Amino acid sequence: MPPVQRNGGLQPQNLALTIAGTHIREPGERVWSGGFVKLLQEFGFSTEASRAALARLVQRDLLAREMDGRRALYTLTDHAVELLTRGDERIFKFGRPEPSREVWTVLWHAIPEGRRAERTRFATGLRFLGFGSVQDATWFAAHDREAAVVRLATSLEIAEYVSVFIGRMSDRLPPGILVGQAWDLAAVGEGYRRFLDDYGHLRRAGDRRVLSRRDAFVTRTLMLHQFRGFPFIDPEIPASVGGHPQLRKRVVSLFDVVYAGLAAAAIKHFEDVAQPEFTRRPSAA
Repeated sequence: MPPVQRNGGLQPQNLALTIAGTHIREPGERVWSGGFVKLLQEFGFSTEASRAALARLVQRDLLAREMDGRRALYTLTDHAVELLTRGDERIFKFGRPEPSREVWTVLWHAIPEGRRAERTRFATGLRFLGFGSVQDATWFAAHDREAAVVRLATSLEIAEYVSVFIGRMSDRLPPGILVGQAWDLAAVGEGYRRFLDDYGHLRRAGDRRVLSRRDAFVTRTLMLHQFRGFPFIDPEIPASVGGHPQLRKRVVSLFDVVYAGLAAAAIKHFEDVAQPEFTRRPSAA
């Protein structure tokens, strides 16, 4: 079966960062720009859009560009490695711990209007941590997220405008109405079922082996992109208040099996296309 091509709405910058973060995480590891463009073309992006995406990532201090003669090479910046490491911690722990209603995090902020960029980045970061919003400045999560919120607010230099409360939700007044306003749990279930439909056949080793290296690379990358969206929409709450713990468990299990099972073929394709010999730094004498 050919790889899933469910990539509607995918942006070349995000895709390029995902590819780089997956394949060139070792310090000083480099990728050839021409090969990187070819990889992005495998997802349907034009040469112009691919080159523009790489240039934009350089402007954002996520990729660093260096020249080897007339050939451009890219490495991840320290800033990118820090962001990716933080993201990996959330993505690859998502769905593993058992959800609990015992501890909830409530957050309120008063970030000034003049700092709209920070407000937007803060909101995105909160959603990635599993927060939902009932008002613009009031957010809550079904876990103890104090440390993560402090880290996020500090990194954006807005800690002075943020307050966090940690506590227990009343058992006498279930949080169903609050949860329903903060998250679209029906959409979460639909997303999980779609993921299982898209990649369920690849749980079988035989179905993974028939994929070419290119198809393994494309499928693995798209699967990671699809999976990394779940922390933004699923608060990981119990079934008793509308969550989807069983579907989530099936999705996480499938992701782990397929992501590991396609790794060897996907990595070889990446190296063949984007890491020719000249990308390797000479060994110190």
